[in-house]
Order: sequence, then structure tokens, then C-alpha cells
Amino acid sequence: MEDNPEKQPRRHAPYLGKTRSEETRAQVAERKAAAWEVTPPDGVVIIIRNMKKFCREHGLTYPMMSAVAAGREKSHKGYTCKKIGPAPSDAIYCIY
Repeated sequence: MEDNPEKQPRRHAPYLGKTRSEETRAQVAERKAAAWEVTPPDGVVIIIRNMKKFCREHGLTYPMMSAVAAGREKSHKGYTCKKIGPAPSDAIYCIY
């Protein structure tokens, strides 16, 4: 193969090695948030918007809750959950 000096290198990961600002990180988290149906040990169904935040607040492990949602685990610390789709931007918690 010949080297072509006019050809620019392709950039696959433009943010690789760069630190994102807190504002950018919050925007990315907002876009990626999904709605989840969580059932705690007491049996009350909760609709949440951000699973990682919920796990931090309740002492749960996100990878285990993700495994519960995928069906690889039955429950995690008595909690069960399932992903129900993209989250509406105005809802954070709904308790039924």
C-alpha cells in the first residue's frame, strides 16, 4: 500500500483521551436515561427514569439490576425490574 499524504487519518473516537465537562456528562446521561419498572421487596411498583442513580440511592449494584432486567438473575437484594423503554423527560419517579 502507498502512503497518500493528502488523505486524512480517520478518527473513530473523537473523545478518546479527553475529559468531558460535568455539563456534557449530565447531557449524555439525560439522553441515555430509560424508564424502568422496579419492584422493591415490599411489592410496591415504582417507575423510575435513571437506573444507575436509583441503584446508587438504594445501595444496589447496577450490573446486577441489569442482569435481573435481562432475565439472567431472578432478583437482586429482593428487587426485581424490567426496562420499559425511553424515559419521558418530565418524569423522575412514579409510585403505584
